[in-house]
Amino acid sequence: MAVQHTDDHSPGSKFVIITDSQAATVALRNLQRGRVIPIPLIRTYESLEARWTSGIDIKLQWCPSHVQVDGNERADRASVLAARVQIIDQHSYMDYKDFYDQIRLKTWEAWKQEYWSMEEGPWGWMRRLKLDINERAWFSEARDLNVKTITRINRILIGHCNNRKFLHLMRVVSDPFCNLCGAAQVQDVLHFFLDCAFTADVLKEHMEEEMAKTYDHYNEEAVMEYLGEGLKDLKRLTRLLEVMEAMDIPI
Repeated sequence: MAVQHTDDHSPGSKFVIITDSQAATVALRNLQRGRVIPIPLIRTYESLEARWTSGIDIKLQWCPSHVQVDGNERADRASVLAARVQIIDQHSYMDYKDFYDQIRLKTWEAWKQEYWSMEEGPWGWMRRLKLDINERAWFSEARDLNVKTITRINRILIGHCNNRKFLHLMRVVSDPFCNLCGAAQVQDVLHFFLDCAFTADVLKEHMEEEMAKTYDHYNEEAVMEYLGEGLKDLKRLTRLLEVMEAMDIPI
């Protein structure tokens, strides 16, 4: 903007642009002919070069900000006045990056509202686990677990494994049905726990042993209860993973 203001003065004049952006002055000073110009500097450099070529002498001078520099003081007073009377010069503008914090906050609040208001659909498995999206990740203190183990446990917790349902969604396989038990049932995570003739009994027996109880009603609520308890005792989740891997359950 300061470079453009030089057009309002007589050609051939000398100008000194004073800025408190040390990064900008250093970046412009380090540009070399024949080298690629960083994208954020292209417009500024082209404006400067056009004026240098036409005979306008422009110097860039860095100064510390807010150190009794008249221009800075006047800019501060103008910003205070604009905030007070809520009138902004129509020729002024704000960079979109100035709104990043507000955009991030509003997006986060909108996503949380959508997350908890939906009964089915995306994230449904996680909602049934009552995972608090405001808390730190369950593995933040699990320093003894490697990335592969954490990833595979996460897939179980969010119900998004490399099963036939997912592979069919990705058009890798022709149908979503379970290839372990051969039943015409969609092979998702819950199918392994409740309905699969190849895996359900083994997983139920493991869960009853871990929970020290017998499930009279072995259903989705029982699975959610077990996984929820596993978040309090991570060794349960790692042992569950070992059992599932031993049966070659796709995770």
